[in-house]
Amino acid sequence: MTEMVTVKIAEDWKSSVTFWLALTTTTCALVIATVDATNFLRAQEPPKSPVTVSR
Repeated sequence: MTEMVTVKIAEDWKSSVTFWLALTTTTCALVIATVDATNFLRAQEPPKSPVTVSR
């Protein structure tokens, strides 16, 4: 005979804080990596020629 066992995981404030800190840290890391990659790619572009101004 097979018994059905119900498992309930108690969620306390520590696990909630840990989850939100991990999510915030991951989001910040993705933003920083995106900004760094964008700046790196912009630095690889050849410099634009200066615009001549007529007087």
